[in-house]
Amino acid sequence: MPELKIRSTLTIAAGALSLLALLSGCHVGPYYKAPTPTAVTAPNYKESTVNFQDADGWKVASPHDAMLRGNWWEVFKDP
Repeated sequence: MPELKIRSTLTIAAGALSLLALLSGCHVGPYYKAPTPTAVTAPNYKESTVNFQDADGWKVASPHDAMLRGNWWEVFKDP
């Protein structure tokens, strides 16, 4: 009988130790805090102005889509 009592005590102790080891693995590290993103700023170009519409030489784009209709290879003098 004393062997059975020692065996059951060891089984309970091993089970408790296993449960403790299993539960201690649940907490991995500190809480994650996402870093604050940096403000995205446009690069400064010497041609760039804040009020570019007021700058000299600025005009609304006027593409010539009609010019490229037809035989486009003739526009580039490509046979």
